[in-house]
Amino acid sequence: VGPAGRNTEIAHRLDLFTNLQLTTTEKCIIGIAPMDKNRFTNFTRYSFESNQGLEAAQDEFNIFVRAAFCEGDFGSLFPKLDPKGTRLIDYGFSFGRQQITFQEGIMVNDVLDSIGVVRNNLHAPFFPNIRITGLWAFDSIDRGTVGNRRRLNESGFFGLFTQADTTASTFALDLITVQDDDNDSTGGNGYYIG
Repeated sequence: VGPAGRNTEIAHRLDLFTNLQLTTTEKCIIGIAPMDKNRFTNFTRYSFESNQGLEAAQDEFNIFVRAAFCEGDFGSLFPKLDPKGTRLIDYGFSFGRQQITFQEGIMVNDVLDSIGVVRNNLHAPFFPNIRITGLWAFDSIDRGTVGNRRRLNESGFFGLFTQADTTASTFALDLITVQDDDNDSTGGNGYYIG
């Protein structure tokens, strides 16, 4: 069979973002990737030499929306509901298409169409800061390995993510379920804990 040969190519990627800062805590972000389709082999590129000995160009120009989300804080949006700052209404929120990463990207590392609510700065004995996040993703959910990846638009992703800080360490407990009506060998419901 012999050696595989040499490939030489240049690949392009361009991410463009716009940020609309509504208040000090509320903003909306839109990001597009006009030179790739968010897949490993779908980047705009030019091959100078390949295993087949051909020069070739691959064009992947498009308007792939990589991010389109808004985020903010209920307490900041409605300050008259708590003028003294004593009520527990400081819930952060985010909705839209955005990068979601938990457990250093091991548990979740994907761009999801989702709605999330977070409560920061909770306190308990020995834990000066506790964060609890609830997340529902309703589209752009990838399942399977890289070679057998399926994008499930009908499944539901539900997650509860907790993190507690001590003076010396941080502890996290994360729970995820993916509800998928496809019960073939690549589908079915999934339950994850980290």
